[in-house]
Amino acid sequence: MRSFIPLLLVFSYLKAESLPTCENTEYVTCEKTAIDITWQYFQPNLSSLEMESSLPLILRLTKRSNSLEIDCSHFVGVENSSSSNGSIYDRLPEQNLGPFNAVTFTFCPLPDENFISLFSKLNITTINTLAFSNSPSNVGVLSPPYFDGLHFVKHILLSHNKEITGLHKDIFKGTPQLESLNLRGNSITELYSGVFQYVPKLQVLDLGSNDVAYMDPEIFKNLTSLRILNLDHNQLINLTRAIFNNVPNLRSLDISGNNISILPSGVFSDLRKLQTFYANSNRFQMFPKDLFAEMKYLQVIKISYHKDSLKELPSGLFANLPLLNTVILGESSIAELPSDLFWNSTNITNIVLTGHKKLTSLPSTLFRDCKKLVKLELQRNKLKYLPENLFESLKELYTLNLKNNQLENITSLVGLSGLNSLDLSWNQLEQINLIAFDGLSSLNTVDLSHNLLTFDEYQYGYSPLKQCVNLETINLSYNRISSLFDDWISSMTSLKELDLRHNNFSFIPDQLDSIVSNKLTLDLSFNQIAIVDLRTLEIKAAAQDPNEDSTMVARSANIVILNDNPIACNCSNYDLIRFVSKKMTKTVYQMLELVTDNLECFGNAGVGINSVRPENLTCDTKPCPARCYCNFSPYYSIMSVNCSSASLTHMPDYLPVTYEDKKATSIQLILHNNSINHFLESPPESYKLITDLDLSYNNISHVDTMYPYLNHLEKLDLSNNFLQSLEQDFFNHTSNLQTSSLALYGNPWICNCSIDPLFSFVLNKHKILIDSEKIICHGSTKPLNGMYCFPRAKKHEDEATSIQLILHNNSINHFLENPPESYKLITDLDLSYNNISHVDTMYPYLNHLETFHANSNRFQMFPKDLFAEMKYLQVIKISYHKDSLKELPSGLFANLPLLNTVILDPYYHNLDMRSIIPFLLVFSYLKAESLPTCENTEYVTYVLEQDHAFVRDKFIPKLESNKFKVCHHMRDFVAGEWIADEIRKSVLASRRTIIVLSENFIKSQWCMVEFKTAYELSVKENCARVIILVYGDLPSQEKLSPEMRTYMSMNTYAFIDYKDSRFWEKLKYKLPHPPSRPVHSIPMTDVAVISPGKEPQCGQYSSELMQQG
Repeated sequence: MRSFIPLLLVFSYLKAESLPTCENTEYVTCEKTAIDITWQYFQPNLSSLEMESSLPLILRLTKRSNSLEIDCSHFVGVENSSSSNGSIYDRLPEQNLGPFNAVTFTFCPLPDENFISLFSKLNITTINTLAFSNSPSNVGVLSPPYFDGLHFVKHILLSHNKEITGLHKDIFKGTPQLESLNLRGNSITELYSGVFQYVPKLQVLDLGSNDVAYMDPEIFKNLTSLRILNLDHNQLINLTRAIFNNVPNLRSLDISGNNISILPSGVFSDLRKLQTFYANSNRFQMFPKDLFAEMKYLQVIKISYHKDSLKELPSGLFANLPLLNTVILGESSIAELPSDLFWNSTNITNIVLTGHKKLTSLPSTLFRDCKKLVKLELQRNKLKYLPENLFESLKELYTLNLKNNQLENITSLVGLSGLNSLDLSWNQLEQINLIAFDGLSSLNTVDLSHNLLTFDEYQYGYSPLKQCVNLETINLSYNRISSLFDDWISSMTSLKELDLRHNNFSFIPDQLDSIVSNKLTLDLSFNQIAIVDLRTLEIKAAAQDPNEDSTMVARSANIVILNDNPIACNCSNYDLIRFVSKKMTKTVYQMLELVTDNLECFGNAGVGINSVRPENLTCDTKPCPARCYCNFSPYYSIMSVNCSSASLTHMPDYLPVTYEDKKATSIQLILHNNSINHFLESPPESYKLITDLDLSYNNISHVDTMYPYLNHLEKLDLSNNFLQSLEQDFFNHTSNLQTSSLALYGNPWICNCSIDPLFSFVLNKHKILIDSEKIICHGSTKPLNGMYCFPRAKKHEDEATSIQLILHNNSINHFLENPPESYKLITDLDLSYNNISHVDTMYPYLNHLETFHANSNRFQMFPKDLFAEMKYLQVIKISYHKDSLKELPSGLFANLPLLNTVILDPYYHNLDMRSIIPFLLVFSYLKAESLPTCENTEYVTYVLEQDHAFVRDKFIPKLESNKFKVCHHMRDFVAGEWIADEIRKSVLASRRTIIVLSENFIKSQWCMVEFKTAYELSVKENCARVIILVYGDLPSQEKLSPEMRTYMSMNTYAFIDYKDSRFWEKLKYKLPHPPSRPVHSIPMTDVAVISPGKEPQCGQYSSELMQQG
C-alpha cells in the first residue's frame, strides 16, 4: 500500500523540560508551542506527488496531563487482520517516553502479542491506567496474554468493544493491583467462575450494557473490597442471595435495565453496608417486604419505569431505614400506597412519586415521619384530592410538585410553613379555599397554570394567596380568571412575575398605578381585554416622584404585557392611547412600561394601537338632546353637539358637559339647517361653555338675547338666516370675545343707515369673516366690501346717528337760521322742487351731509365755500335752473375727497363750463363710452391718500412727461362702479403695476387688495409685472402680507427705493419699452409679440382677456 494512512499519537508530559527535542528531517516535520510538540512522520521512499496526497503519522505531546493517547481512527475498516496489525504498530518510532499516568487506545486493533511489548518499544516504564475502547478487532473471548506483565496497572477500561464476547478466566492474572475494572458496552454473554480471582483489590466493577443473562453464584468470590457493582442493562432474569454474599462491603448496586420480575426474600440481606440501590426498568411485579430490612446504611433508592408490571408495594417497604434520604419511585401501575411506606425513615429529604397512572389518592399519614423532607415530587399521577393533614409534618419542605394530576380543589396545605416552591399546574382545579395557603408565608414561587380557576367566589378583592407576601413568581396562565386581586397589586412587595396569559380578562381597572412591587412583569397577553383604565396613572406617578422625597429609593418601571388582546381603539382607552403615544408626563414612564408592539385594534386587522393618535379620538356621549348626536374629544376637552337638519324650532334646552369622569372645557354646538328663529332667553349653565356655534340656515332675525351667556365664543356662523341689520353691540361683543371666525353671508342685509356697524366691521375685521365677499345688500349683486362707506360721528347708544330729510315738492323758500341740534345729524337732504333762491344760512349746520339734491329751485348763485366743510359729501344734484342760475364760483366742488357724482344740466342754463374746476364730474347727457377709463395704459399706480401729494405732484407728472400712459385710482376710476371690478380691469389692462409701498399702504385694506390682484396675475404669467416703489422706510417683514414677502424674496430686482440716487434711471429700465415693429389688433400699447411655443411674456394674459372681451 503506497499511500500512507497516519496513526495519531498524542503524548502529554507533566514537565516541560521532559519534552523531546523538536527537529525537522527529510520525512519528519516538527512544530513546537508552549504547551505541546507535534511531529508528522511521512512514509519513506514516496514521490513528491505521493507525499502530497498521503496522510502523515502524527505524534502530539502535551503537558496538561501525564497521559498518552493512541488514536487509530484512520484505520477503522481498513486493516483488521492479525497479519496487518503488526505493520500498524511497527510504524511507531522508538521513543524514550518514561512513565505515564494513563495510556489510551481508541479505535485501535489489539497488539500482536501483548501491551507490555508495545510499551517497551516506546520505553513506557509504568502506567496507572490502561484504556482500550472501540476496537475493530474480531476478538471473541479475550485471552490471557494481553494483560501479562501489567502488575503496575490499577485501572483498566476495556469498554465499547463490540467484538469482545467473553473473558478467559485467567485474563487478569497479570494485573494483581487492579482496583477498578470497566467492562461496559462490550458484548459479553457469560462470565466464567473465577474470572476475578486474581484481582482481590478490586473496588469498582462495571459490567453494564453487556449481554449477561446468568451470574454464577461464585462469580464474585474473594471480591471483599468491592464497593461499586454495576450490573445494569444486561439480560439478567434472576438474582440469588449467593451472588452477593461474597461482597459484604458493597456500597452501590445497580441492577437497572434487566428482565428481573421477582426478587426473592432476603436476596440483599448480606449487603448490610449498601448505600445506593438502583433498580429501574425491570419487570418487577412485587417486592418482598424485607427487601431493604437489613440495609440500615441505605441512603438512595431508585425504582422507576415499571408501567405495566408493578401494581402494588408491600407495607413498610422503605420504612425503618434511618439513613435513607432519597426515594425515587416512578412510572408504575400502583393504585394505592401503604400508609406506613416511609414510617420511621426520619432522614428522608427527597421523595419522588411520579407517573403512577392509577394512583388517585394518598394516605393522610403517608409522610408522618418525613419531618426533614425538603423536596416532594408527586407530578403525573391521577390524584383527585389531597387529605387535609397530608403535609402536616412537612415543615421543612422546600419544593412541592403536584403538576399534572386531576385535583379539583385545594382545601388545606397545613404544615408547609417552609415551602418555597409549589407547582399545581395542569390539574382540574376549580376552587381553592380562601385560607388554603394562609400558612405558606415563605412561598416564593407558585404555578397554578392550566387549571379551571376563576376566583369569582372571592368578593373582597383578595385571592387565596393573600398571606403569601414573599411571593416572587405567580403563574396563573391558562385559567378563567377575570379580575386583578388587591393582594397581587398592593401587598406583594417582592413579586417579580405575574403570569395571567390566556385567561378571561376583558377590563383592567385603574390598578396598574398601585403596584407596590418593583420591576414586576405582569403578562396579560392572550386575554379578551378591550379596555385598560389608566385614568389615575399621572396622579399616582406625580405622588411617587422621587424628586419630591430625597429619601425615596429609585424604582424600576413595572412591565405590563398587553399583546394579543382585542383592544378597543376608541375613547374607552383614551388614557391608554395617550400612554402609548408618549403624551403623558415623564414620571409615568418611570413607573410603568406597557408592551403593546403586537396589540391590534379590535375590528381593524393590521392596525396597532401604537399607530392611533389621541388627538383623533371622539367619544359618543349619552344622554344627548333629542334628534342630536353628541361626541366628546378628550384630547381637546371639547364636547360636540350636532343637531344639523333635525327640524328644531328652538335651541336645545340641555347640553352634555361630561363624558365618564372627564369634563368638557368647551362646547361646539351645530344647529345647521333647522327652523330656529331666536336665541334662548334663559339657557342652561352649559351654554356658557360654547366656543363654536353654527346657526347657519335657520330663521334667525335678531341676536339681542345672545350676549348674556355666549361669553366664550370663538366661532359663530349666522350665515343664511334672516338678519337685516346688526347693532354695534353685537360687534363689540364679538370683538371683546376675540372671536376668530364669523360667518354672516347669505342674509338679506338692508343697506340703509343701520348697515354702518356691519360695514365698518367688514372693512376693519375682514380677516375673521368667512366669505366676506358674499355679504351682499338685499336686492344687489355687489359685495358690501366693494362699496365706499364712511364712518359717522357716534351719539349716545339710544340715539340716531344719521337723519335723512326729504322735503321734495314743497314751497320752502329759505333755510332755517337757528335750526335745532338734530339738524347736524342730517346726511341725506332732498330739497328738490321748492322755491329756494339763496343758501347762505345752510352750510353752518350741514357738515355731515353725504347727498344733496336741490333740483328745480330758483338758485341764482352759490357761495364759493358752500360745500367747503362738507367733507363727507358724495353726491350733488342741482339741475333744472334754466333761467335763474347763470354761473358757478371757482372751486365750488374742489377739495371734497369723497365726492364721486355731480349732476348739472347745462342744457337748461347758460353755464360757462370753463368756470368749473372739477374733482370728478359726471354729466347726465354724456354717453358712457366717452367716460375716462384705464384702458391702453402702460402701468397702473396704487397709493394711499396720505401719500397722494407725492404721487399727484411728483410721480405721475414725471412718468407722463416720459410718454408713459398712467392709470391712477384717485383720478381715473369710473365713479359709481364697483371698486373690485375697477381694480381688476385696471390691472388686466396694464403692462406693469407700480405699488407705492409705505407704512400707510400696508394699513389699507383696498391697497392690499390691489396688490393681491396684481400679484396673482404676475404668478399666473410667471413674470415680475409688479414694481414696488419703497417710499420712506421699508416696513418690517412681519407687517407685510405673505404674498408680498414671497414676491419680494423671489423678485429682489422688482423693488426700488425712492431715496436711491439712480431711482428714475432704474425705474425707466424696469418699465416696458416700445416694440421694434408695429403691433396690430391688440388694444394695449407697447405689448411684446408672442411667438408659438415660447413662454408667455408680461402682458400676454391681460391681452388675451381683452381680445376675448
